[in-house]
Amino acid sequence: MPGVTPAEVLSNFGITLVEDPAENQPRLLVDLPAAELVEHAIRRNEGRMASNGALVIETGERTGRSPNDRFIVDTPDVHDKIAWGAVNRPLSVESYEVIKAGIVDYLNERDVFVTRGMAGADRNHTRRLLVACERASQA
Repeated sequence: MPGVTPAEVLSNFGITLVEDPAENQPRLLVDLPAAELVEHAIRRNEGRMASNGALVIETGERTGRSPNDRFIVDTPDVHDKIAWGAVNRPLSVESYEVIKAGIVDYLNERDVFVTRGMAGADRNHTRRLLVACERASQA
């Protein structure tokens, strides 16, 4: 959606942060340069600098994917297109809405880092992405 701002995209989901809020209010931080993201990450105790200048993040016990925690909202338009089972587990629309509301409330109380990017090496199949996360180190 060319011309649509990240704030407009996020507002469609209920996230109402702005890039220039009143003092001490959560902010929407969009497309910060890598050096600035590293500064935020260090200031927020998300990681530390290695001797070679790389940002080091300790992931703790959760270091990979959670294959048993994959849920897909089961709606009539996707129901017959999904291979349901141990990997793809159905989630009701009502449960999704409860989870989404909790996430929106959570993010509306924090700084949110947004990175716009693209995935795919072949321009004919490239997809634009907008990634919103609560940590500078994730952005």
